[in-house]
Amino acid sequence: MRAAVESAMVERGRAVAFGVTVAFVLALAPGTHAEGDDVVAEGEFEGRGDHDVTGVVQIVALAGGGHELRFGADFLFTFGHPPGEQFLHFDVRILSAANPENAEAFLAQTPVPGLFGQPDAVLGPLQSMAGAQAYAIPAGTDVSLLGSVVVHCADFQVVMGHATLG
Repeated sequence: MRAAVESAMVERGRAVAFGVTVAFVLALAPGTHAEGDDVVAEGEFEGRGDHDVTGVVQIVALAGGGHELRFGADFLFTFGHPPGEQFLHFDVRILSAANPENAEAFLAQTPVPGLFGQPDAVLGPLQSMAGAQAYAIPAGTDVSLLGSVVVHCADFQVVMGHATLG
């Protein structure tokens, strides 16, 4: 099954930088969801600066309760280094639309410690440079207030790409 997914990604003209795991094989295509799951918000990634980040991202209300952030199978992140030479640490962050000054400061990369420019939640390390992936959204998070999803370089505190949710 892994080979089929890798060949499908190559057929679409996208190289698999770090392989595909079973978790990605089982992930849903963009715009689809499991029975009982509801898409709450959706956006499209765009890169920042010289970084290319593309693909669909969704917040999904799970049938069993809770919420999940899902990157579509079309997610692709390239940042100028050859495959296998990843030495930086990237993470996924969410920003609230309830505090637009905070989100604006974070995206402009001009944080004011203690005031603005801090993520509302860090969902964890980026799981893969390509393909579908899912991140649990912390319990108690008001997902109706989430406005942006950010792929972030933790080493240099740089926004690599973001998606505005709507």
